[in-house]
Amino acid sequence: MKPMLGYCHVIVERLLRKNGRQFMALLLMLGMAHASLAQNARTITGRVTDDASKDPIPGASVVLKGTTIGTATTAEGTFSLNLPAGTNQVLVISSIGYATQEVAVGAGPLNISLKTASSTLSDVVVVGYGTQKRGSLTGAVSTVTAKDLEGKPVTSAVQALQGAAPNLIIQQNATEPGAAININVRGVSTVNNSSPLILVDGVPGSLDLLNPNDIESISVLKDAASSAIYGSRAANGVILVTTKKGKASKIPRVTYNGIMGAQQPTFLIKPVSGVEYMQLKNEALVNSGQNAQFSPEQIRLQGE
Repeated sequence: MKPMLGYCHVIVERLLRKNGRQFMALLLMLGMAHASLAQNARTITGRVTDDASKDPIPGASVVLKGTTIGTATTAEGTFSLNLPAGTNQVLVISSIGYATQEVAVGAGPLNISLKTASSTLSDVVVVGYGTQKRGSLTGAVSTVTAKDLEGKPVTSAVQALQGAAPNLIIQQNATEPGAAININVRGVSTVNNSSPLILVDGVPGSLDLLNPNDIESISVLKDAASSAIYGSRAANGVILVTTKKGKASKIPRVTYNGIMGAQQPTFLIKPVSGVEYMQLKNEALVNSGQNAQFSPEQIRLQGE
């Protein structure tokens, strides 16, 4: 180390002997430039808060635009950043869940409010207790909206689902009104009860008690990947029903849908009198080897 310092000392001494004035002028100019930069550089402080709640945002990134000079806010949302000399300096403030904001550097402390980032969801599918985009969904899910149920002359929500979703099998055991209807997802999977789990607004319920006009959407979860959140109850699939609800931003609207029909019998039996009935009844009994039920006196009295 000592020989190296001695060598540098010899070089500086030779430069001073040859070009002493020029060398001193150069040192003086460098010193003045450094002093000027030190005077123009400054420290900017500020605080970053949430625009709605006014709470501080810790860990927000504060970076001088176009450079790598930056810092992060403290737990109280404050920051302090050393800025080099320059004009028209702009800070870029960003944080997860908030919209990025650019702020021009002023003379005093900065008070910055970040707004929550809003994103538009397209084609959202109800899965479990939340929602997912269809593009990121790995399970088999069919969605039926209110538009798919409109215009169907049915009296129950179960009948409205017939043919609305693939692999959803709906069968009615009898033809009389109000007969039980079986619902299966991808066929019968057990000898016992193979009906899917039905949740109406997150609560177990029945489709038979719902008005088709009150349904906003129906999601059918068909495989284990999409219905695993419900455990063993989802072994035969899950049907999630979301009913229509009022919205504060919309004006209330009342609609009425009615269905009217008329029926007419194919033919009517012609009625007979009491005397004809008694005579025909006696004739039928005698032809079958039995005694007549009505006597001639009873038939006479009936005719009077």
